[in-house]
Amino acid sequence: MGCGDNNNKEEETLDDIQLQAVKSIYPQIYKAMQKIPQCLEKTTKQEELLLCSKEVGKLNKELAMSMGYIVDDKNLKTLQEIDKAQMIKNTNKSLQEIQKTVQCIKNVESMEEVDGCMSLQIK
Repeated sequence: MGCGDNNNKEEETLDDIQLQAVKSIYPQIYKAMQKIPQCLEKTTKQEELLLCSKEVGKLNKELAMSMGYIVDDKNLKTLQEIDKAQMIKNTNKSLQEIQKTVQCIKNVESMEEVDGCMSLQIK
C-alpha cells in the first residue's frame, strides 16, 4: 500500500483540523480566563499583572497558529501602565462574550458555523 491508498479512511481537510482546534482550545481559553480576575486581585506589583494572562496568551497563540496565522512574538505588546481595575472589568466583559461563543461552538460542524459563533462576540 502506498501513501495515498487509504480509501477506507476519510481524508481530513484543513477545515476539519481547524474545527477540532477551535473546539478544543476555545474552552481552554475560557477556563484560563476565568482565573484572571482573581489573579489580578492578588497582584501587588505591576510586572505580576502580565503573568495573570500568560496562559491565555499562550492558548491564543496556539489557536492562531492552528488557524494558519503567523504569530510574531516580537509584535507582542508589553503593558507599561496597567490599570488593574480596568483590566479586571475588561476580562469579565470578555468572559461573558466568550462564554456565548464556547456554548455555540460545541454544536458546530464547519468552520463557517464557527465564524457565526465568533460574530456573537462582536455584537
